[in-house]
Amino acid sequence: MFGHLKALIKASKKFNEQGVSIRRRLVLYWVSMVLALFLIFILVLNLIGTFSKTERELSAFLELQERNTSAALSNHLSELTAQGIILSKEISKKMSNLLTEALTLMNLMTIFRLFPSWRRIYTTPFIRL
Repeated sequence: MFGHLKALIKASKKFNEQGVSIRRRLVLYWVSMVLALFLIFILVLNLIGTFSKTERELSAFLELQERNTSAALSNHLSELTAQGIILSKEISKKMSNLLTEALTLMNLMTIFRLFPSWRRIYTTPFIRL
């Protein structure tokens, strides 16, 4: 195992002594130049506003979507409010009728207590002819 390790160390020392060939340096130089030109090209496109057109279109679309959603939500809330008002009026009317009937019944009971002879008039069924 140590033999393999020694062989790897010798090979790395030999590689370091040779240095980097001119061919590798030239390839690295061209790759870095192409990368630099590409980055400059992207920077120029960004400065001209090519990418901002897409941003503007997306912004306009999102604003339109927000307005539509807001209008739909407002309409829906208006409908719910109207339904709530109608329901409140119906409940108030039913409660008023119920309380009126209860008060009428209480009044009748008070009258019957005060005038027991009237109970016979209101409790006897009508006779059909």
